[in-house]
Amino acid sequence: MKRRNFIQAISAAVLAMSGFAFNAAAALPAIDVYKSATCGCCSKWIEHLQANGFKVNAHDVPSPSDYRSKFGMPQELGSCHSARVDGYALEGHVPASEVKRLLAERPKAKGLAVPAMPLGSPGMEVDGARSDPYDVLLVKADGSHSVYRHYDGAPAKNAAGSAAQMKPAMTEGEIKKVDKAAGKLTIKHGPITNLDMPGMTMAFRVKEAAMIDQVKPGDKIRFAADKTGGALTVVKIETMN
Repeated sequence: MKRRNFIQAISAAVLAMSGFAFNAAAALPAIDVYKSATCGCCSKWIEHLQANGFKVNAHDVPSPSDYRSKFGMPQELGSCHSARVDGYALEGHVPASEVKRLLAERPKAKGLAVPAMPLGSPGMEVDGARSDPYDVLLVKADGSHSVYRHYDGAPAKNAAGSAAQMKPAMTEGEIKKVDKAAGKLTIKHGPITNLDMPGMTMAFRVKEAAMIDQVKPGDKIRFAADKTGGALTVVKIETMN
């Protein structure tokens, strides 16, 4: 009798724990993701969220940056996709663990952002390649931000991984904004193959300050962009006008 009661107690505990895990997963709110139909890294980020218990509603849209503006995220924190979860905005390749933390802590903020597309962040992994250091930023109501969590980078594991990081290629675009004080150009551009970035509107730093003076809003350009110091950076630019 005692043995049977013991076994029943253990079984009940296991079922209770299973139920708790199920309810915890079921309690996670759905995430709406707004992305380009051709963005492979966006789809990989969605798979990362799903693997961590989130239901995801993916929306393929012509201009994901429109949703960045709609959700109140600063353009300078932009990435290749924008998302919304339980009243919070998410910009870029935010780890699922930080989304869960955000939902548990419920800070007064617009949401979280991982600017640009750091190599090695969820959805941006390349076998054998380096991982860039990056920050997950907590974006406040006034657009200011602070570091929510920092992730360290790692060097490439092998030569093949290093070779997988493509050299910058020229891409066509249009200058939408020139911010000389910040040293940034906002460019509406086509796909940037070396960054696995689909066409969108994005703010870029410039490698050389003189590049800012070469262009004005409305200019048609050809440019090359790369990751420099963890930031999307224009490394070469020429006008087409």
